[in-house]
Amino acid sequence: MKKNGAEKKFIPLDELLERTDRELGSGYFPEKSEPESAEELPGSAPCIRFVLDDILMAVPLSTALEIGRQPRITQLPNLPGWMLGVSNIRGEIISIVDLKAFFGMAPPGLKRNQRFIILHNAEMKTGIVVDRIIGIYTPERIDTGTRSQLYRAADAGKMAWTAYVSGVVSLGDTVMSILDTDKLLSCPRMNAFRGE
Repeated sequence: MKKNGAEKKFIPLDELLERTDRELGSGYFPEKSEPESAEELPGSAPCIRFVLDDILMAVPLSTALEIGRQPRITQLPNLPGWMLGVSNIRGEIISIVDLKAFFGMAPPGLKRNQRFIILHNAEMKTGIVVDRIIGIYTPERIDTGTRSQLYRAADAGKMAWTAYVSGVVSLGDTVMSILDTDKLLSCPRMNAFRGE
C-alpha cells in the first residue's frame, strides 16, 4: 500500500468481508464462509450484488475470488471488443471481460470508477468489469422457475444475458438476476480465446 493517500488497488475478498463486518458492526459474516451442510437451500448462499446499466444482478459469493477497482489492463490484438485484455492480478495473468459488451448491452469500453470481480470455476478464472458493486446479500429464496416468464422471447436479441440467469430474487418492485457463473465461464464464446 502506497503512502500519501494513494489507495490500495485490490482488496482480497476475505479482507473486504471482514472490513464490511467491522464497519457495520453486525457480526454478519462468519469467520469462514463454509456451508453448514450439503443440503443448504440455494437461497441461503450469499451473493455479490452489482449493477449493469439499470439491471440488478448477482453472482454467488462462493464463485468470486476478489473484488476491486478496475485493474491495469494490457490489450491484446485480434480479440473481440468485449475481451478487454489481460491483467496481472497477484502474479497471475487473468483475462478481463467487459460484461456489458459481452452481453451485447453496450459497445465495449472502460469507464472511470468501474469495478471488477474475479470469478472462477473448475476450469478457469476471469475478471468481469461491472458498473457498480452494491454489496453482499443473502436471499431468503431464489426462484429458478420464473426466468422464462420475466423475459419474453421477443426480448432475446437485446437481452442475451438472460441465457446465463439461473434464477431471480424478488426485491419488492424489482428483481435481481442470479448469474450462473459456471455456465458463463464455460460458454464457447468465453473459451474461444483460451490457450491450452
